[in-house]
Amino acid sequence: MASAHRRDVSPLRHRTGGLLPTFGIRDLGGSDHYGGEAVVGGGLFSLVLFGLLSVSTYLAMEIYSVVRPERSDEVLTSLKAWIDRHTDLIIVIVAAAVGLWFIGKSAYLLAT
Repeated sequence: MASAHRRDVSPLRHRTGGLLPTFGIRDLGGSDHYGGEAVVGGGLFSLVLFGLLSVSTYLAMEIYSVVRPERSDEVLTSLKAWIDRHTDLIIVIVAAAVGLWFIGKSAYLLAT
């Protein structure tokens, strides 16, 4: 029964245990960032870039898992293990970087 289930799931989703988000989550992230409203100029460019980057990354890993299933299983499993070990550190570093950026931006606005 387990092998029948594996055929129904994409090779990448099966090997990574759901490491990558689905396309729906990607679209939700983009629309949430812009409040679900139409955007113009640089906002539209960044939204399109976000979509292209997330889709191309997902497709590259999906194609890799189809072309080289043995090697991709090893690589994607080690990637998932690395992410599991370093998630807290990544969150702290990203939050600190964003916080410092906001502090710098606010200090600049106060000074000018």
